[in-house]
Amino acid sequence: MTAWGGDAAALTLLRIVSAASAAEASWMDFAACAEVGGDQWFPEKGEPVAPAKRVCAGCRVKELCLGYALEHRISHGVWGGLSEHERRDLLRQRRRAA
Repeated sequence: MTAWGGDAAALTLLRIVSAASAAEASWMDFAACAEVGGDQWFPEKGEPVAPAKRVCAGCRVKELCLGYALEHRISHGVWGGLSEHERRDLLRQRRRAA
């Protein structure tokens, strides 16, 4: 179990999803991670993100997921196949390019 804990991770995700409008959240019904349980989505510092990324690699809504995480500035967990560090780097690159 991670520092988030199974129940805490689920509660965090529920809060994020609840904050989204029904139209924004509809893609989540088709996410590959919705069919896979576990704490791999919120690894502790130093734990591998590869298990989550493997699931994301074949997800048909990966781009929507990443866009959602970037738009809502979600700062934890694996979203759209990227870790929080990778998303932060991507946002930094986009700001520099703008």
